[in-house]
Formats: sequence, structure tokens, C-alpha cells
Amino acid sequence: MAIMIPLKIIGENPYEPRPAKKPNRKIRIGLVQLNSSFSDQCYLPLSVGTLQAYAQKHLAYADDLEF
Repeated sequence: MAIMIPLKIIGENPYEPRPAKKPNRKIRIGLVQLNSSFSDQCYLPLSVGTLQAYAQKHLAYADDLEF
């Protein structure tokens, strides 16, 4: 006789995001992108700018983030 052990709680979807808990205070985030000139050209910090824009638009409690 085999004993079956459930791997998850019935009714709980493991792929559904859990609600975020509101932080107690503002979270300060410093974005840094190291840049070096290449052939006398400097490039804009596109990757960190994209990450900040995504966070401000899509994260829960985005008002509690300070960039």
C-alpha cells in the first residue's frame, strides 16, 4: 500500500502571484550602470532606465519606492 503525500495545498495555484505586503517605510533604490566610452561615444543608461520605468508602472506600492 502506497501513501500519497500532496505536493501543494488544494486550491492554491502556485503560478498565481501572491499579494505584496506594503512596506513599513520608503524603499530607496540606487540604479547604477557603468559606462565607458567606446570610439569616443558614450551611451545612455537604457537598461537601468527601463528597469525603473517598469517598476514604477507595474509593481505594487510603487509610490513607496524612491529612486
